[in-house]
Amino acid sequence: MKERSKRKPPLLIYTDGSVRDITGETTSPVYTFGFVKPHAYHYWREIMSDIESLSRERDMPLVVICEKERRVTRDEAERHYRAHRERIFFDDLIRTVTEGPTRQFILTGSDAINSFREIVGATDPEAAGKNTIRGRCATGKYGERKVAVQYNAIHGSDNVVSLIEEVNIHFGRTEVNPEFWQRVDSYSAYLQALRRFNLGKYF
Repeated sequence: MKERSKRKPPLLIYTDGSVRDITGETTSPVYTFGFVKPHAYHYWREIMSDIESLSRERDMPLVVICEKERRVTRDEAERHYRAHRERIFFDDLIRTVTEGPTRQFILTGSDAINSFREIVGATDPEAAGKNTIRGRCATGKYGERKVAVQYNAIHGSDNVVSLIEEVNIHFGRTEVNPEFWQRVDSYSAYLQALRRFNLGKYF
C-alpha cells in the first residue's frame, strides 16, 4: 500500500465556470468580521470612519461589504466566546456584548484579518497604540472610558477559523453576497480536509 501523501491539497474555488487556486487565502483571507460593542454603539459611525481612514493610512484599505445593527442574544454570545467558557471573566464578557445593540460588519481587503487586527489594537485599550481603535477608546473618544478590559469598543476575528465560526453565527446566507459564502465554505472545507488527512494542526 502506498503511503498517503502529506502534501496539502490545493483550495480551489469555482466562479463563472473557471477554477482558481486560493490556497493562500487560508492564512491571509480577503475577508474579516467585526462588530462595535454596545457600550460604544452610539459612536459606530465615527468608529467605521476611523477604520476606513486608519486602513488607508497604513496602505491596506479595508472596505465594508455588509453591515447591520443587531442585538446579540446570549446564546449567540456564548457560542461566539465559547473558547473562554471556563475563564472567570466569561459572564462579564457575555454581559458586555448583550447589554445593547451592536454594529456588525464584514470587511474585505488584502490579508483582511491581520490588517484589521492591526487597526483594532491590543485587547487592553491602555496597551493599544494611539492610532488604533482601542487606543482611541482609551482616550474616551468613543464614550466614557470604563476600567474593565472587555469595554474595548470593538471585536475582530483573529484567524480564519474564528472568521468561519463568527460569520455563521451572526450573518444569514441571504445577508451577504454568494461569492463571500463560496469563499467561506471553501476555507471551511479545506481546513476539514487538513484535519481528515492528518496533515497537522492548522490552527
